Parts: sequence; C-alpha cells; structure tokens
Amino acid sequence: MGLINIKNASLIQTLGFVRESFGEEAAAQLVGAMPKAVQRKIELERLDAWVSFDVFRELLQQIVDRHYGGDITKIAHSGHHAALLEFPRRFGALSLPAGQSLIDQLNSFTTLWRLILDRGRIDFMSIDEQIELRVYDFPAATEIYGHRLCGWVRGYLECLTEKAWRLELHHCDPEADPSLVFRITPA
Repeated sequence: MGLINIKNASLIQTLGFVRESFGEEAAAQLVGAMPKAVQRKIELERLDAWVSFDVFRELLQQIVDRHYGGDITKIAHSGHHAALLEFPRRFGALSLPAGQSLIDQLNSFTTLWRLILDRGRIDFMSIDEQIELRVYDFPAATEIYGHRLCGWVRGYLECLTEKAWRLELHHCDPEADPSLVFRITPA
C-alpha cells in the first residue's frame, strides 16, 4: 500500500477547531501526543509540509475519544468548521459561476483534494435527486476519515450554495474496497 501523506495544514486546522471548541489545553495535549517531528512542523506552522496520514487519523481518533465519547460521527464537526473558515478566507465568497452546474463546480474540488492528499481521487455525480461523492483508490478510507470528509464537503457546499446540506456515509469497507461513497441531499 505504501505511505499516505496529508498536508500539515489539515492538522493545524483541526487543532484550531479543538482550541476553539475545547480550549488551548485540549489542543496542547493532542500535540504533545504526536511524534516530535510533527510537533515541530506544527510549531513552525509549515502548512505545506507533508505528514503521515496515520498521524492525522490518530489525531481524529483522539478527538473522538476525548471529546465525543467515542461517537465517530461527531468528527464531522471539525471538517465542517474547517471548511466554513478556510474557503471564505482563501477564496472570498464562493458562488456558482453563471452557467456552471453544481456537479461541475464540485468536480473542481478534485484539485483541492490533490493539494491536500497525495493518494486517492474524488468524483461527484448526480443520481436522481441526490449527489453522490466517491473517493477511489484511497487505502486510508476508514470510517472516521469518512465522517471528517462528510463535514468538510458539507461546509464547502454551504459556502458555495448558501443552503444547508445533509451528507450520509453510504459505503465504507476498507477491507473489501478502498473507497468511500457518500450521498448528498439538500437538508
């Protein structure tokens, strides 16, 4: 399978969520449990540095265990929070360009995926009244990351459309198939 990497920006955003939601000490405890090399990248705020995805997954698990009583579905809050803060800050107000469909705009999200993760690919398609999001070729397709991604995509959609959305993790079986499937519907 090989090592999967994620940009340090994802860890820093997630720790920002922990600081705002649970306090500075909660974030410091999480950082203290990380490998020293990762701690150094966080201290230097090296957003573009690559970090092992295993470290990120462990961070998500620690948040779930310490602050959500083991309920992994609640990790979506951290993704949603990151998206609502990150997209407007980086790109200004998002809106659908005239003549562009929501699916076309969502498929531009694939560029963002490649900036953050060095493995896998992402695809959106319209099925009946739903949008389906598929993450392919991603051996780290665990349920905890699936829920984090749900929150992040929901935040992106809300920034883009100014509407509320519901995302459901529809498929996650990393043993049989290293992919994730989500169903997206208006809330």
